Amino acid sequence: MAKSGKLGLTYKRAAEYFFEKSTEDDYWEVIDGELIMHTPVAIIHQKFALFLLNILTYYIRSKGLGELYYNPAVVRLDEDNLFEPDIFFVSQENLFRIKEQYLDGAPDLIIEILSPSTAEYDKGWKFKKYEAFHVKELWLLDPSEKQWEFYSNAGKRFQRIEIAGDEFKSSIWEGFFLMMAWLDNFDKEDPFEIARRLI
Repeated sequence: MAKSGKLGLTYKRAAEYFFEKSTEDDYWEVIDGELIMHTPVAIIHQKFALFLLNILTYYIRSKGLGELYYNPAVVRLDEDNLFEPDIFFVSQENLFRIKEQYLDGAPDLIIEILSPSTAEYDKGWKFKKYEAFHVKELWLLDPSEKQWEFYSNAGKRFQRIEIAGDEFKSSIWEGFFLMMAWLDNFDKEDPFEIARRLI
């Protein structure tokens, strides 16, 4: 099983090491000043991420909503917390916060695709940080177990978004929805056909 681990560096050294030494092939994060090194993800993780990226990129560009980014793009919540979410969305009104190396502050949407090496962090520390820094919507998606969780942050805490029937409706994009059957059978679905249905 893939694992994650800490290097035990102080914040100043961890942040310097993160920006100076990490490459596009590395999956590193800084959580509360600790540098976390994750091992590579499974193939199903990559396939599922590409499925979502195809749907969301088509939808977001068609609607002119903002910009979509994906790992290893960096979200800098503050000087102690530097994350590389699997996918994150920045609305038009927040694009000014995009810097050369990172997004400064919380994005509007974060999508974390769970895997054995990252689930502890994604559902624990990172969940709490995303909540505290007011990420508007969070998706925790596990394609291996076919478990799908969606949260909205209208105030100071995340609230679970209930699935109506088989359909998730986004709290940040009016009219956007995902059928759970699409996620359950992502390897058999056409993401571009789904995107065309959504617009």
